[in-house]
Amino acid sequence: MPKEKTILLVDDFEIIRNLNEEVLRRHGYNVLTANYGKDALQVAQEYAGPIDLLLTDVKMPGMNGRELADQLTALRPQMKVPPRRTALSSAGGGR
Repeated sequence: MPKEKTILLVDDFEIIRNLNEEVLRRHGYNVLTANYGKDALQVAQEYAGPIDLLLTDVKMPGMNGRELADQLTALRPQMKVPPRRTALSSAGGGR
């Protein structure tokens, strides 16, 4: 059985975040969630295990997705970050 992968999911829209979290969990992923970039940094610092993937909204208050990805990969270089244009970044319809 493959090792469970952990995803850090960041989106300021609760409905989008909850829906994506549910889908990912149904597919066997361990999902950590955060509302904003600042919260995601705290989650990443406090979580003892590896975080395999970051899925983040691109446009969020305070810190955008690219800034968050840059800071998180400095803390966790093994964490993968998909290309900028992902399903999550386009789900908000150009917010």
